[in-house]
Amino acid sequence: ITVCFDPIFETTLYSNYIVRGANIAAQDTNPDRPSFKSDTGFFTVSADTCYQQDSQIALMDAILGDSSVIDVGKSFYFARGHLAADADFVTEQEQDATYYYINAVPQWQSFNNGNWKYLEFSVRDMAAAHGSDIVVWCGGWDVLQLDDVNGNPVDIFLGLTGGEAVIPAPDITWRVVYDPSSNKAAAIVGVNNPYLTAAPSMLCSGGSICDQLTWLHDINYSDYEAGAIYCCTVQNLATAIPNVPDLGSAGLLTS
Repeated sequence: ITVCFDPIFETTLYSNYIVRGANIAAQDTNPDRPSFKSDTGFFTVSADTCYQQDSQIALMDAILGDSSVIDVGKSFYFARGHLAADADFVTEQEQDATYYYINAVPQWQSFNNGNWKYLEFSVRDMAAAHGSDIVVWCGGWDVLQLDDVNGNPVDIFLGLTGGEAVIPAPDITWRVVYDPSSNKAAAIVGVNNPYLTAAPSMLCSGGSICDQLTWLHDINYSDYEAGAIYCCTVQNLATAIPNVPDLGSAGLLTS
């Protein structure tokens, strides 16, 4: 796993790794998940504390004047959203290596365990069907804004250090999947906001092309609480997000 980390806002811009499609069906399965680890030199706040629900309730009360946006019963709280997913790896050692805070961004749990989870399933199933290596980039972009009690938009960060806001909740999380054997790729965007009430404005022009990606499955595109999802060509998304890789003339990964 290669990560690109922003030390100013203490957030990971993206993780890059390979899903071994020929081997994924034989992956180690261990029901015991390790705890997330912080490692040294990355965070000036306790990432572990930032992801605790009590801390999030207190933070929302402080910055929004309303803690009710954190609703544990509806899975409306910020979870440790894996960028490189543990189940995308074959060996237990590789899977455990995903449990570092530099491989996570704050995702609403309803999204993390909703449409984003089904996107991860879809990528693994497609890789297994191809029986080939699928290169994945996954990152966050921009900062989620929620309205405070006065209707003013506020950037959502989970950590405060020296008066500076760190560990932002991304407005969207994106995933680029690339099959080098066919030189085809696709980009999928998930909107990290369960309070969305209308279709999101898209970062790519021309509308979503999810209907052309026949390998996507189980995603409920009308369920915004589970995360609004739309799809683009990689080249199109790269015009909006500079961290998206330049894959040249790669075609669209439709199947």
